[in-house]
Amino acid sequence: LQEGAAFISFKLVEEGRFQEAKLTELLNAPANVPGCSGTRNLSDNLSDLRAQIAANRKGIGLVCELIDCYGLDVVHAYMSHIQSNAEMAVRNLLKQVIFICFNKRHTKINGICSILGRRYMVRLKCLSSPITKIESLCSLYCFLS
Repeated sequence: LQEGAAFISFKLVEEGRFQEAKLTELLNAPANVPGCSGTRNLSDNLSDLRAQIAANRKGIGLVCELIDCYGLDVVHAYMSHIQSNAEMAVRNLLKQVIFICFNKRHTKINGICSILGRRYMVRLKCLSSPITKIESLCSLYCFLS
């Protein structure tokens, strides 16, 4: 039995209305394929998406309040600072993961480096040849799973 659904994106909310009928149709569509089934719990799926929409609306309102209070330029500047900080945090984490991989404190099967942690496992497969100078790493394209 296969799981999951792949479909072309569509507007989940159009003109302020949740597109429940279209979404229900899409989530149940895999059942039309032999060996596949539709969603197992439609009501949970719909509730989860409604909650996400509500959270997005709340976030939009809060950002609008920030803009009203501090101005668009200030909010853009701080958003840029936050994004830069997040980028550096991810880059630093990946540098640590790669350092561990290339210093042989890992399990390597078919070119995929697996690092076991206390609560998680990271699997890293780089698209380029092994990296020799971790410190000078500027960009890295990897599959993380």
